Amino acid sequence: MLLFIVTCVSWFGVGLFAQQNETTSCVPTPCVSLSSCSLVNGLATCSSCPSGYFGDGRIDGTGCKDINECDLSANGVIVPPVCDSATSCTNTVGSFVCGDCPPEYHGTGSTGCVRVPSIDVNDDNVIINVDKLRDVKIASGSNAFSLRQAIIKIKNTEEVVSFERELLQETSNFAESTHSNLMSHIVAADADLSSNIVSISSSFELVYSTVELSTESLAKETSVELSRSHSTLSSGIGQLETEFGNLEDDFSLFSSEASSSQSSLLSFIVDQSKVNVMLVQSISMLSASLSSFTSCSSQGMLFNGEDCVKSCVAIGDCDTECKTSAAGTLRFRDESLEYCDGSAYVSPSASTFGLLPFDPAMSCAQLQDVDFGTGKYYIGEIGTAALHYCDMTTTPATDYGGDGTTIGHPSTSCTILNNQFSFVSTQKYYFKIGNVVSLAFCDATTKMVVPNGEYKEFAALSCKQIDARYPISGQQEKWIKGNSVAAFKVTCEGANTVMTVKASDFSPTGYIVSQATNNNWYKCRCANALSRLSVRTSTWYIGVVPAAYATSSCNDFHEIEYTSASFVLSLEQVKYLSTIADNKNFNVISTSCDDDNVAYPGGHWLGFELTLNSNNYVAIDCTSADGGGAQTDPTSATANNVGCCDVLIGNQFDTYPFPTKVCASLNTGGGISLTFSTSTLKFSEA
Repeated sequence: MLLFIVTCVSWFGVGLFAQQNETTSCVPTPCVSLSSCSLVNGLATCSSCPSGYFGDGRIDGTGCKDINECDLSANGVIVPPVCDSATSCTNTVGSFVCGDCPPEYHGTGSTGCVRVPSIDVNDDNVIINVDKLRDVKIASGSNAFSLRQAIIKIKNTEEVVSFERELLQETSNFAESTHSNLMSHIVAADADLSSNIVSISSSFELVYSTVELSTESLAKETSVELSRSHSTLSSGIGQLETEFGNLEDDFSLFSSEASSSQSSLLSFIVDQSKVNVMLVQSISMLSASLSSFTSCSSQGMLFNGEDCVKSCVAIGDCDTECKTSAAGTLRFRDESLEYCDGSAYVSPSASTFGLLPFDPAMSCAQLQDVDFGTGKYYIGEIGTAALHYCDMTTTPATDYGGDGTTIGHPSTSCTILNNQFSFVSTQKYYFKIGNVVSLAFCDATTKMVVPNGEYKEFAALSCKQIDARYPISGQQEKWIKGNSVAAFKVTCEGANTVMTVKASDFSPTGYIVSQATNNNWYKCRCANALSRLSVRTSTWYIGVVPAAYATSSCNDFHEIEYTSASFVLSLEQVKYLSTIADNKNFNVISTSCDDDNVAYPGGHWLGFELTLNSNNYVAIDCTSADGGGAQTDPTSATANNVGCCDVLIGNQFDTYPFPTKVCASLNTGGGISLTFSTSTLKFSEA
C-alpha cells in the first residue's frame, strides 16, 4: 500500500517547516493515544501504530490514522477486495464491515457470496443457475417435454439421490419383513402338522384298545353266548377293519397335503428371493441411469437411455398470476405463445426485441434506432438482462437504469424509481452517479438521492448530514462539498468534522512572536497560555523575532494550515468548513506579555486577515482586564515586565473560527502568542 501525502507550507519572512522533535523524556508523552512511548538510545521513541492504522505514532508527526480498507479495495490497491463485489463495504475504526449478500446468494460478504441454484428460461432453453460461474443449459432432441416436466425432471439431483436411498431402504425392509412372515408361516404349519399326526396316532391306539377290551369280554362269556354272538362279532370286526383302513387313508392324504404345503412354502420363498434379486438389479440400473442423466445434464443435454442428446423445451400452459414479480413468464395457451408484461398476459409482437429477458437490447439507444417509444425494456446480456426505464424523447435516448435492487442494474433517479418500479422509502437502492455505483437512500419528500459520502460523486454537505441517515461509528473518511467548493475528503466522527492544526516550529498548538531573543514572550510566564502549550520545542520561548518593532504595523506573520483525512486543506476548503463550525470543542486565544502601551494601536496586537488573500487585517488586542496581568485597571498596560493578558478570538474575520494568516505588531519587550486550546479540532453545524 502506498500513501502519498503532499504538504505545501507558505511562509512570508520566516520558515515554518514542521520537524520531528527529538526529546529525551516520555513525560509528557510525544506519542498519540494509539502508540506507546519508550526510551531508545536515550531518545523518546513511539511504537508502531496498531493493525488497521498507519503513521509514525507521534503527536507532532502523522500520528495513527485509520486505514480505509474499503476505498483501497475499490481503487484496486487491496487485491482481492476485502468484501465480495456483490456486497457493500463499510470502513470502521481500525477495521471494516462487509454488507449482507443479495437475496439470490448465500454466504457472507467477507467469505464470499455464492449464488443460490435456481431455474430460468432463456431463449427457449431451461437454464440451471448453479453458481456465479456455472450456468447449465438443458436442451432436447426429439423427446420434447413441457417446461413444468423439465423442471420436475431436473429440479434437484439431491431429491433423486434421496429417492434412491429411500427405495433401497424400503426394499430391504420389505425383504426382511417377507422373510420373517414366511418363517412364521412355516413354523405354524409344521406345528399344525405335528399336532394332526399326534391326533391320528391317538385314534389308532384307541381303536386297538377297544378291540382288545372287546375280545377279553367275549372270552368270559359262556360258550353259548360266544357261539350265539360269533356272527355279530365277526360283523363288528369287519366294520372296525374298514374304519381303520379309512383312517389309514386319511392319514396318508393328510401327510401328502402337508408335504405339498411345505413344498409350496419353499417355492414361495424361492420366488420371493428371485423378486429381491430383480429389485436389487433394478436399483442398480436406476443408479446407472441417474449417473448417466447427471453426466448429460452437466453438458446441457438429456439422457435418452443410451446416449446424451440435445433437447428443446416445449413451453406449456400455466396458471401463474401475472404481476410485477412474474414479469417475463411464458405460457402456451389456445395455440398461442403469451408472456407476462407485469400486469397481464399478452401475445408478443412480431419482434420480441427488448420485450423479453431472452431477447434483450444492449442499450436504450439501440431500441430508439428502431422507433421504440418511452417505456421499460430488457437491457443487458442474455441471462442477466433486467428491465430499464428508457426515455426516448431525448437524443440519444436516456437510460434511467433498473430497479436498483442489484449492483448490475442500478437506478439513476429516485423519481423514476418511485414512479416506474416498486419503491420502499426505508430501503437502500443501488444508484449510479457518473461511473460510480453505491447503495443509498431516497429522500421521501424531495425524491433525491441522499448522499452517503462514500465517493466524491456521493459527496454530502457535511458529516452531520451523512450521520443522520448513515450513522458513522468511530472516525471514518467521507466526501463532502460546498456550493462553490468541489468535493473533498474529511475525517468524520459521528456528526463532527475532525481536523488538526498543522504544528508550528514552536508547538502543535501555538504560534509565538517575541521582541528579541533575550527579551522574549516567555519572561512573563503567562500560566494560562503555557497550559495550552503543553507540547513545545526546546527553543519554543523565542518564537520569531521581527526585524523591526514599535511601528504599529504588521511586522511578521504566520500562515496556519489544517489537515483532515491525512490531507492539507486548501484555503477555499477551510473557508467552507468555517460555515459549518457552529458547535466546536476549541477556542483560539491571543496572549500578550509586557504590553507597555495598553491597547491597539499602541500596544502588542495580532492582526487576522479579513478575507482570503486580501492582505487586509483586523487587529485584535487585549488589556490587563482581559486576562489578569500585574495591573488591575482595565485600561492599564501589562507593564513592569511581568503582565499577561488574554483575549478570546471572536467572529471578526472571514474564516472564523479558523485563522489562516496572522500578523503581529510589538511595541517594546516581551511579545505575543496565538494558541489553540487543542490541536485536534472537532465541529459541526447547528
